[in-house]
Amino acid sequence: MNEEEDDMLELLDDDELIAESAHNEALGHAEESSDDSPDDELELEESEEEEELALEDSGEEQLGQPEPEPEPATEKEGLEVDVRYLIVAAVAIAAILVGAVLFVLPMFSDKAPDVSFNPSQTGEDLFLYHAGGAQLSKEFLTVQINGAPASPDKYMLMGGGNWPWSSGTVLRVDTSGYTKPAVVTLFYKPKSTEYTVYTTTVQPSQTQTPEPVTTPEQPEQQAPAQNVTPGAPPAGPQPVAPEVTPQQVPPTPLATSVPVAAPVSAGGVVMDVQPAAGSAPLTVQCNDLSTGCIRNRVWSFGDGMTTMKRSPTHVFPFPGTYNISLDVRFCDPEDDQVPPTRQVVVAPSNRQDTIIQGTGKAEISVDAKIFFTVKGPGTTVRIGGRDHTLKSGDHVELILGSGGSGDLSVVSKAILKCDYSNVTMVVNGEEVENGTVSAINIDQYLQFETADLTIKVQAGRDGAKGLVGGQPVINAAKGQQITFSNVGTDSLGKLLFSVQDSAGFTFRGGVGSYDVSTPPPL
Repeated sequence: MNEEEDDMLELLDDDELIAESAHNEALGHAEESSDDSPDDELELEESEEEEELALEDSGEEQLGQPEPEPEPATEKEGLEVDVRYLIVAAVAIAAILVGAVLFVLPMFSDKAPDVSFNPSQTGEDLFLYHAGGAQLSKEFLTVQINGAPASPDKYMLMGGGNWPWSSGTVLRVDTSGYTKPAVVTLFYKPKSTEYTVYTTTVQPSQTQTPEPVTTPEQPEQQAPAQNVTPGAPPAGPQPVAPEVTPQQVPPTPLATSVPVAAPVSAGGVVMDVQPAAGSAPLTVQCNDLSTGCIRNRVWSFGDGMTTMKRSPTHVFPFPGTYNISLDVRFCDPEDDQVPPTRQVVVAPSNRQDTIIQGTGKAEISVDAKIFFTVKGPGTTVRIGGRDHTLKSGDHVELILGSGGSGDLSVVSKAILKCDYSNVTMVVNGEEVENGTVSAINIDQYLQFETADLTIKVQAGRDGAKGLVGGQPVINAAKGQQITFSNVGTDSLGKLLFSVQDSAGFTFRGGVGSYDVSTPPPL
């Protein structure tokens, strides 16, 4: 029994050892499984991703077998890139072509300016009258004398003209100091090509330039023949050597007798108007010769102006035909009559284009008158420190009470300057202001005229030279006086007068007559 019990106990002990070892093994496996689980999960995830990539590759390979896509897709993208490059290249080429057209084509389209000149010479001065054609800018013009460029002070536009050199203006070229005959050439280079627009030769001055005179023309007297054999037939006319600088002096208009018109009467109303015709500006003297008991009278001049004076003086500045009437009211209404009228005909003024400049003094005569009719609204005249606004149709008269050497500029149907003191302004027949004109803005006028405007010039150290009717007939020496009468606008509507103490004076306008004289010594 004891041996059996011992054997039973040993078996139980072995079973417990076996169970305990089994239990320990189970715990060891659990710990190992818990320690190794993250790595296993990562391995599983990596294996799954590799399987998915393998499946995708295999799927793409399987899909690509019937229709190969990758290589054609790459070619298409390359074609699209090539097309874009082609478009950019085409745009660049087009831009280059446009630039070539804009910059190269004008070089091929460059051409010589079409312009003509009328030359004349007095002394050593060459005068080039722009007779028409293209305007010439100063920056493109080169004046050469005897093959060398002339300094800018050797040529200038006369009469205060401004560049560009346009039709109707005169360029004066001074050739003093150059060997004669002197070759004067004008080059013009507006773009890439230089053109010769004019060339001429200035001859040496052999004779003194004659001075214009205002005496009536005398019949030419023939000099007695010399060394003529008695009884021999008279010698034929001898050839006369041509003058180098022929001078054409404009004849002074001779005074013409104006027929006196008889007074006009109607009942007891008698009116006298003298003269009844003449050139603009025409001054007319009117007289009321009516008798009896008169209550009132009104003169109407046919140009919108009226007055109640008995013997008024009226100026018709503009050409036209005007009917002057006199309406007289008597004390007895039964004596009233239909107003009589007198027709007055005003012809255009006869003036010659004149340009002159030089050193010395110049001034406008006292009581010179300027007339104009306003065209547009918004024009103003500042006189006596006050601005006066004018309206379209206003008739304006400026009376230069003191005259003087201020600036006057009329150009392009506009009045740009009228800088004078002691000026009286009359608008539509009524005096509105007196004082200094400090600003004038008449950008448009319908008509413009002057009356009693005379310019006197006292030539300075360098004298004064000028053109009348395009001819260089004025050449006043130092100290001589030039008097321009009946001054107004020229054929182009310009009237420019400016005096600078240091630079002298310039004048351009129309002149009825002129005279050059030497004042007696003091």
